[in-house]
Amino acid sequence: MKDNSPMQEVTLEPLADLSARRCPKHQEMLRFYCMDECAYICADCVLEGTHTQHQVKGLRVIEDNLKVTLRDFLRRAEERLKESKRLLEEQEALESMLAHLWDSEKWTLETLGVNPAPSFAVSSPLTLDTNSAHPRLSISDDLRTAMRVSDRLPCSPHPDRFDHWSQVLTTQSFSSGLHYWEVEAEGSWDIAVVYGSIGRKGRTGTAFGSNRLSWSLMREHDGKLAAWHNKRKTRLNATMSGTRVSISLDYRAGKITFCEVGAELTHLHTFNCSFTQPVHLGFGLYKAELSSRISIVTVKDILR
Repeated sequence: MKDNSPMQEVTLEPLADLSARRCPKHQEMLRFYCMDECAYICADCVLEGTHTQHQVKGLRVIEDNLKVTLRDFLRRAEERLKESKRLLEEQEALESMLAHLWDSEKWTLETLGVNPAPSFAVSSPLTLDTNSAHPRLSISDDLRTAMRVSDRLPCSPHPDRFDHWSQVLTTQSFSSGLHYWEVEAEGSWDIAVVYGSIGRKGRTGTAFGSNRLSWSLMREHDGKLAAWHNKRKTRLNATMSGTRVSISLDYRAGKITFCEVGAELTHLHTFNCSFTQPVHLGFGLYKAELSSRISIVTVKDILR
């Protein structure tokens, strides 16, 4: 008889009828199971030699092995359940703590009139969509920098490409949550939060801030700042001494806040609106002679 040490999967049909627990040929109690024929057999069946080349196991051995296997399975399942419960509780506690700390910090700084850069956040990818980039924008290999160039670059036609204004959108869009970005911006630039449905072709109504679909902060060629939305220009008294700008987006609250990032945050402008579509971050670079460029340097999603 063959008796392999690793336990094989065994499925035994229960013998509910007591008379069925005896061998119909020898009238002996069925105490063995033939793995090859999937049949209960008695001791005489074994002695006859009919199952000599078969794998035969005693029912008590099978029962004991199944009990061990079942106990081991239940033990491992219980350990996994406890570990999953522990991780879930830790995650919920962490999210609760971070949300509380963020709300406390946000409330304190907003009381002072400043929208804070979040301290409790996780990094997430943010890249520029080359299919949307105007031919006079050179996009870096890592898809995080746009630079204005004088001559049009070769690029294939695409329905998403801006063909008049030197603008580009991010590949990623956002329809919920709190988000925080920092960019390095040089020259004359336009930083905007934009619906993906903005027009891409022609001059009219496609520039950031010239429609209801975008909210932008522009640094003009003379260094002055202006906020634009729906063709309305708001000149800002604030000026920038550096090149780093933060953009905070609270989608649910409908709030976009621009700050200059230095030794401390300097508030530049806040838009209050009500979003109805997913939004992208957008860059516009309109003056090649000023070596205009923008680079994404920090990307964070706030844990709530």
